Amino acid sequence: MTTNHRLIELSIPLDEISAQSAREKSIRHGHISTLHIWWARRPLAACRAAVFAALVDAPDDSAERERLEKLIATIVDWDQVKDGNSPAIEEARRIIRQQWGDETPRVLDMFAGGGSIPLEALRLGCEAHALELNPVAYLILLCTLVYPQKYGQPVKRKVKQGAMEVEVEVNPLAEDVRRWGEWVLEEARKEIGQFYEDPDGNRVVAYLWARTARCPNPACGAEMPLVRQWWLARRGKRKRVALKPIVDRERNEVTFEVVRGDEIDFDPSEGTMRRGSVTCLFCGQTADAKYLRSEGKAGRLGQIPLAVVLTKPGKLGKAYRPVTNADRRNYAAAEAALERIQAQASNDLSPVPDEHLPKPGTLGFRVNLYGFKRWGQLFNARQALALVTLSRKVRAVYDRVLAETGDAEYARAVATYLAFGVDKLADRSSSFCWWITSAEKPVGTFGRQALPMVWDYTEVNTTEGSWGFADQFEWIVKSIEHAARNISLPGTVRHGSATHLPYPNDYFHAISLTHPITTPCLTLTSPTFSTSGLSALWAICTRKSSARC
Repeated sequence: MTTNHRLIELSIPLDEISAQSAREKSIRHGHISTLHIWWARRPLAACRAAVFAALVDAPDDSAERERLEKLIATIVDWDQVKDGNSPAIEEARRIIRQQWGDETPRVLDMFAGGGSIPLEALRLGCEAHALELNPVAYLILLCTLVYPQKYGQPVKRKVKQGAMEVEVEVNPLAEDVRRWGEWVLEEARKEIGQFYEDPDGNRVVAYLWARTARCPNPACGAEMPLVRQWWLARRGKRKRVALKPIVDRERNEVTFEVVRGDEIDFDPSEGTMRRGSVTCLFCGQTADAKYLRSEGKAGRLGQIPLAVVLTKPGKLGKAYRPVTNADRRNYAAAEAALERIQAQASNDLSPVPDEHLPKPGTLGFRVNLYGFKRWGQLFNARQALALVTLSRKVRAVYDRVLAETGDAEYARAVATYLAFGVDKLADRSSSFCWWITSAEKPVGTFGRQALPMVWDYTEVNTTEGSWGFADQFEWIVKSIEHAARNISLPGTVRHGSATHLPYPNDYFHAISLTHPITTPCLTLTSPTFSTSGLSALWAICTRKSSARC
C-alpha cells in the first residue's frame, strides 16, 4: 500500500545527504568536476538521492519508509561507493525497475550544466535527457553523458607485463585519449620544449614573475616590481625559502637572491604592494591604485622574472634559483617564435584570442581597470605560444583519428577531450595565477568566480611537471573511466533553450528544474505534467531571485 506521493515529497535523510555532498568536494580522482571547469556543478550525492526519491512512491508503512530512507543514506555514502557502484545502488535500481515495470523512467534536466543530475539518472538505470543553452556546458555534457558510455565500455586487450603477455580489461576511449594526448605533448615538446630548458639540466616546473610600473618620482623613475610578498616556500620550520631583492640605487636596478632558513634576515611578508598601492624599492615613493590603473591603461605596465622553480634528478621536493641570462634568452626566443606564428597567420582569425573581455565589473572582472582589454592579453608570450602550439596539435589529432578509424564522431570525441585539456591548462597558464607558498603550487586563474588583478604571477612549464599538459589529460582520462563504469546507456544531449522544448507532452516521468537564479531544485514527477507549460513555469521562476519553484 502506497500514498499518492513520491518519496521526495515526504521524507528524505537531508542530514546524511548534506554531509556526503559537502564531503564530495574533497573527492577528486575520477570525479566529473575534474573534466572541465563549470561553476554551477551539483553534488552527485544530492542528485543521486533526488532522482531516486523522485521516482519511487512513498509507502504508507512507516517501517518501509524508514528502510527507503536508510537506503538513500547508503547510496550517497562515498565510503560505500566503489567505481560508481555499490550493493545499495544496485538495490535502488531494482526498486526503480519494480516501480516502473517494463517502462524505463525518462528524466529531463533542462538546465543540465555540468551533467550531475542526468549522470545520476543514468547510474540509476533511467533514460536521461539533458538540455543546455550554453555551448561550453553542451560539450561538457557530451563528454560526460554520451561519449564515455558509447565509446568507453570495457574491452579485453593483450598487453606485455615483463616477458609475459596477459589479457587485461581497458577502457578504449580513455586509452585513446591518453595515447593521443601523449602524441600531442611529444609533438609540442619538439617545437617549444627548448624554451623551458635549464642550463644545469634540471627540470623547470615554473617561473615566478612580477609586473612592474615606472616610479612616479621624477628624480627616480625606476622600474618598480609589484610584489605581494617575498616568500617562495613557507612550510613551517621545515622549509623556509624567500626571495631577497638586491637594490642598486646608482643604476636603478634590482636583482634577486634566493635565501633559506637562517639566511633570511628580513621580513618576506612585506612586499612592495599593500592594498593596491606600491612602494618604490629605490626611493620609497608610494604610488596608489589610481596611478597603477592609469599606467596600465596607457600600456606602460611591464614585467620582470623573479625566480625559477625546478626539480633536481634524484632529489625530492622543489628547488629555487635566481633567473639567469639563459632564462631571459629562452623567453625572448619564445616571444620571437610567437611573433612569427602571428605574422604567418593566413586569415583574419588571430592565433591568440583577440576578442574583447567583458566590461569592467561584469562577472567579477577587474583586470580591465588596468588595461587588459582582450583575452589574449591575459597570457605572457611563452604561455600564449604554448597554448597556440597545443591547440594546433589537437586539431591535427582529429584528422589522424579520422584516418585511423573512419569514424568522424569518434574523432570528434577524442579531439574534444584533448581540447578540454588545453582549456584546463589555460586556466593554469595565464599571468593571473599566483603562487601558494604553503603548498608550493600555483592557483588557477579562476580559483574563484572572478578575475581580479594579480601583481606577481606563476608561469608553469606546459611541457613538464605537475601542472603541465600531461597532468591535465590524465585528470580527463580518470573522468572518462568514472562516467563509463556501470553505465552502458548513453544519455540524450540537446543544445537549445528551455523556452522551446523539443519533446511531446506527457513524455517525462521526472523533470528537474535547476537554474542559477533559482537556487532551489524542483523535481516534477506528475505523470500528467505537460511540457508545453514549462516555458511559463521557467519564466515565473527566473523573474524573481527569491522564487521558490
